[in-house]
Amino acid sequence: MTIYDRMMKLLSAFRVYDKNNQFLIGEISAYEAGLNIALDLLRNIEEECFVATASDYGLYIKEHYFDYVPKSVTLQKRRSMLMSVLSVNENDFTLSGMEKFLNQYPMQYTITETPKSNTLTVTIAGNDWVNENLSLVKNGINKFFPSHIQVNVVTE
Repeated sequence: MTIYDRMMKLLSAFRVYDKNNQFLIGEISAYEAGLNIALDLLRNIEEECFVATASDYGLYIKEHYFDYVPKSVTLQKRRSMLMSVLSVNENDFTLSGMEKFLNQYPMQYTITETPKSNTLTVTIAGNDWVNENLSLVKNGINKFFPSHIQVNVVTE
């Protein structure tokens, strides 16, 4: 139901307004035009609030929260990277949690555990994005991964 239809339905309930009156129709049509603009803006704001539906400034703001904006990555990949890092919680200091954290970056990687020496080795496949942002990835790893584990980051 359009805004026009809703307003006419509400007004006809009062039985004071003539639904066929051209002045009333013109006035309601003008209200509808203005309200449609506001409705479109509200729908856009709602879409940009959620990673799953954001496509513009909503993603940009959330990506800047994590200090990076990936270049030449598809919209769906940007969403999945953000949803991965946003799903990390206080119980995710396991290998799968570390993988969720690393999935925020557009890169291929492997994590190798060496329990005897209490180390992890993160091997990253080199690409243009990795070459430009390796220090960003290393800083993120150092901030997120548990401090009692020695983490080595290598590129291939």
